[in-house]
Amino acid sequence: MTSAESRLQKEIQTLHGSGATEVKVFPCIDGDTLRWRAELLPPEESMFHGRHFMVEITVPDTYPYVPPRMQFSTPLYHPNVTTDGAIVMSRLGKDWSPALSIEKILMDVLTLLDAPEMNDPVRADAADLYAKSREDYCRTAREATEPYAV
Repeated sequence: MTSAESRLQKEIQTLHGSGATEVKVFPCIDGDTLRWRAELLPPEESMFHGRHFMVEITVPDTYPYVPPRMQFSTPLYHPNVTTDGAIVMSRLGKDWSPALSIEKILMDVLTLLDAPEMNDPVRADAADLYAKSREDYCRTAREATEPYAV
């Protein structure tokens, strides 16, 4: 067992014992201990409440020294999510720390859904709409997920 796999085993135990209702994690996609799937359930105060988002997580062998890659498999219109679903946020880049866990990052992704990191967006159209009219952005983002995130 690699150090990354050992760390992930501990994180799975912590996650299952935490009682978190907003995040469900399914480790070992296709028997690969470094590929996980997560289901995010935004809280009641979120503009996405009632929708479910699936995230694919790929953990490098060098984890926790290198962050995991996370990608929505549920289509999402968002300033920090590429058109193919890759999540681009500071915690998965310059602000990564080995002290962070998959659970913490997933909770940060839930926060990101309603509070985009506008200093470095990857989707200009979503960022522009968010900056011009938060109301129009919220409506567009909800409508874009409606067929997929239920």
